[in-house]
Amino acid sequence: MKWDLKQFDNKDVIMTGQNRDMTLTRQFLEKHAKAKSYHHIFIEVDSKTPVYEQLGNPDPNQTIVIKAPGVPGRRMSVPYITSAQLFFDLARQLGATIIGVTGTKGKTTTASLTQAMFEASHKPAVLCGNMGTSFLPLLEGETDQTIFVAELSSQMLEDLSVSPHIGIITNLYNDHTDYHGSLENYYKAKHKLVAHMHPNDLFIYNDRVELLKKWAQEIPARTIAISGNEPIDMSKTGLIGEHNRLNAIMARTAAMEYGVSESVCQQALDKFQPIKHRLEPVATINRITYIDDAIASQPEAAIAGLKAISQQVGPVGCLLLGGQDRDYDFGPLMQAVGEAAIPSLVLFPDTIQKMKTAMPKNYLPAILETSDMKEAVAWASQQAPKDSVVLLCSGAPSYSIWKDFEHKGDLFQAAVQSLAR
Repeated sequence: MKWDLKQFDNKDVIMTGQNRDMTLTRQFLEKHAKAKSYHHIFIEVDSKTPVYEQLGNPDPNQTIVIKAPGVPGRRMSVPYITSAQLFFDLARQLGATIIGVTGTKGKTTTASLTQAMFEASHKPAVLCGNMGTSFLPLLEGETDQTIFVAELSSQMLEDLSVSPHIGIITNLYNDHTDYHGSLENYYKAKHKLVAHMHPNDLFIYNDRVELLKKWAQEIPARTIAISGNEPIDMSKTGLIGEHNRLNAIMARTAAMEYGVSESVCQQALDKFQPIKHRLEPVATINRITYIDDAIASQPEAAIAGLKAISQQVGPVGCLLLGGQDRDYDFGPLMQAVGEAAIPSLVLFPDTIQKMKTAMPKNYLPAILETSDMKEAVAWASQQAPKDSVVLLCSGAPSYSIWKDFEHKGDLFQAAVQSLAR
């Protein structure tokens, strides 16, 4: 495929950083474009020095700036493009189909399951986006028959001027307001998934979210509302919980739109296993089961995880909660924890006091306050009753102690495995 990348001809290309995405994007452009030069410049997002000056006051007529997802668009003071936008433009040139999946939670599972359903039907489907891989190299060798299933974060979406052929939004919670500046801006970024849809495109959405219903009414595309009550057999899959039931229905709806039979979708679902740190069973030691739901970093996600485990695995004997304080309302979460009568809690900073204040007055669990995951797991192993679950499902972002939710989950799993030694 000869890509139309004339906008790069004889231009200086500046990339805001040198992460994996920027490195692979550069390699792709060096192979297919005719830029004059490439430079990686790290941006101090919180600096008082404008981004334009940090980039060396580039001439916009001679320079193309490619913004990494980690730099908020609202902080940029110079025209720029993103690797996500380039991918959409080039996939359109290729004539390939794009299925875009987003949502505060559930997007990784839904995108991965959608791709698995296509793969089970022997259709050429490529998983891409917010999965630790760069977009552009995945275009190599693909054709107009390829279906790209793209997991799209709000950071990737905020700058898009094109929408996918099928867009899926799993849910919307309060998140990433530090990056976007406000909850309204976060929702605006998510809206970009459907903002540029055409009449032949399709929007599949969670009918339980009022804002998504509003968006569905405003766009020219076809829409399919998913309530989660549609019939689907979840008895053999490794996925648990009502939220995963809804994710599975959304994935099946998208796959069947492109000719995958319901029976093949079911076969893929039956074989599908939880993705790491998403209600992932770690081990059962001394009749206590340890489950890693490190991804559950909002109160709503923690409630869904707690409900799923309580209904489909067993009672939670110890719950590991807490993290960075983003001013979430912990009232509903702590009410659910109290109603479940969980006998012991581990509370991590910086939300310890807010969670304790939000507990029902008549709920008096044993509590360990710590920032050490190994200590937390060791204590939980002594507190949790036999035949119960120790659940990492923190209901708050990870950054107060850990690098990210993967780091938190990896430490939890390592601590659990050390119990068995």
